[in-house]
Amino acid sequence: MTGTEDMGFDYPDVVIVGSGAGGGVAAKILAEAGLKVLLLEKGDNHFVGLNRPGGNPTNRFSNDDLKFIHRDFIDQDPRIEPRTFRRSEGEEISFVGKVNSLATTVGGGTIDYVGVSPRIQQKDLRVKTLFGQLKGTTIEDWPISYEDLEPFFDEVEKIIGVQGEAGSNPFDEPRSSPFPMPPGYPKYMSVLLADAARRLGYHPYPAPTAINSVAYRGRPACANCGFCDRMGCAINAKGSTAVTAIRDALLTGNCELRANSFVYKLNVDSTGQWIESVEYIGPNGVKVVQQGGVFVLAGIAIESARLCFLSKDPRFDEHRTCLGNRSDM
Repeated sequence: MTGTEDMGFDYPDVVIVGSGAGGGVAAKILAEAGLKVLLLEKGDNHFVGLNRPGGNPTNRFSNDDLKFIHRDFIDQDPRIEPRTFRRSEGEEISFVGKVNSLATTVGGGTIDYVGVSPRIQQKDLRVKTLFGQLKGTTIEDWPISYEDLEPFFDEVEKIIGVQGEAGSNPFDEPRSSPFPMPPGYPKYMSVLLADAARRLGYHPYPAPTAINSVAYRGRPACANCGFCDRMGCAINAKGSTAVTAIRDALLTGNCELRANSFVYKLNVDSTGQWIESVEYIGPNGVKVVQQGGVFVLAGIAIESARLCFLSKDPRFDEHRTCLGNRSDM
């Protein structure tokens, strides 16, 4: 089994669209709570043995710039799904092509990120209070505090595996426990730059990073090959949700992963208020209508918003042009 077979999840408790940072962690928490979870991912599954107990799953990654950066091995193919840009609805599209590196694969953006994982600070949650209403924005303070979030930061850092040194950054918010792993060996260039920064009065510190500095949860320590940014880790030392949270979810037996499943529409029920099914195109090109209890959109801001816009319904009025858009924003 590879974790993509039909396990009889005809009506799962939860259907999650997107297997990146949010979707992967949600799958783990919900599956471990005993709920039946269906995880839908538009891209490929490049892992073998994600749901095999013991050992370290294998993958199709390699230290290859051409493969990852120029041939879009894990990215959305801009020739099939290009990004477009315009400043207003009536304006002609001024850009068509690739924007940033939007990983489309099991694990999502946690496959090609560099792993740097700082926690949010209290000031980031109170921008309106600290700086006032910024012109041209509708910014608001968050209704939660860092203290509300801290236990969840702590738990996710342990799931993913984050290295760092508590107390080394004097501007950090308080922590309830140390980092799961100590910092890895610094590069010679980093040592030189840190010394220069201290002489200038700055406070260099080991960046919290979701890359193993030591063996952690069945995965090896980083080999310091340097091929992190925009690439998948060939030995799984980088803490993607694929080899951490999603693997945990699959091992419960309560989660089914379906890769190459492109969700293109959300269907509402007779009241027009609740999602009752999603429509997706599976790996064989056949359209599937998947029902479920609760639906979680975890396709990053761009893809989740696009899916909502694609999910129009005749019962929506001009102030609700798509799902989740009652405020016309």
